[in-house]
Amino acid sequence: MIKVRKKYLLAFKERAVELSKSRKNISEPARELGISAAQSYKWRKEAEEFGSGSFPGNGNLFFSDHPYLHLRLKYILFDKIFRMQDILIIF
Repeated sequence: MIKVRKKYLLAFKERAVELSKSRKNISEPARELGISAAQSYKWRKEAEEFGSGSFPGNGNLFFSDHPYLHLRLKYILFDKIFRMQDILIIF
């Protein structure tokens, strides 16, 4: 059976984050909205970390005003490439 991935509107995600912040129990508003508590935690974390650039959608990168974000992303990419080269050398 094929599982269809759910897509949520930006306004829905923002409202879910607001509700989770306004209540002590995060799982309760998540149940009311029909999402998992884990999803609610994830959206809340993204909203706190990226602010207004959260939830860009469709696999796009988060928008951030952090001046060194592009350097951090380059470092992660190069680190992954070098690890892949090490694995290829071993085999």
